[in-house]
Amino acid sequence: MLLELLATPLETLDADTAIEVMRFTQVVTFKPVRLNLKGFVVVSRELSVASAATITTYIVVLAQLALTISAGLSAPSPTSRDQPAAAP
Repeated sequence: MLLELLATPLETLDADTAIEVMRFTQVVTFKPVRLNLKGFVVVSRELSVASAATITTYIVVLAQLALTISAGLSAPSPTSRDQPAAAP
């Protein structure tokens, strides 16, 4: 909904609505959103971006691990011919 509002050309809106949309976009753009949870943690845009990056990295690592495990399970087992000979 916010993207639709920001994508709307201001010329198509009446003057009062256009002014409010401009003010809203200025506040969102220039004033950072921060929530202080009783001094325990400050939730901000930076925390959201860092959390998204961490979650994405975790998912990629899990996907690679799953691919490695599934490839290992389907690989043929080594035969005695493939193993090095024992020293006498």
